[in-house]
Amino acid sequence: MHHALRTEVLVHTELAKAQPATVILKLFKIAVRVVQYKDRVKLHLPTHCPVKSLLHRVTEILFQVRPPAFDTS
Repeated sequence: MHHALRTEVLVHTELAKAQPATVILKLFKIAVRVVQYKDRVKLHLPTHCPVKSLLHRVTEILFQVRPPAFDTS
């Protein structure tokens, strides 16, 4: 999963060659306020978040990536 994230989503970012622990610390271990709507989830970041632009870029890329097709046979 980490390899796919790095090769497909983080390619042109500062985390393109980062270790899994670094990606987790930078992107997933941040304090946010989560607001859930009917059709989306909105993350409210703190006013001073050093990875705000990177997180925005990664979430935009993830939104555009199609989920893999599963073979049900």
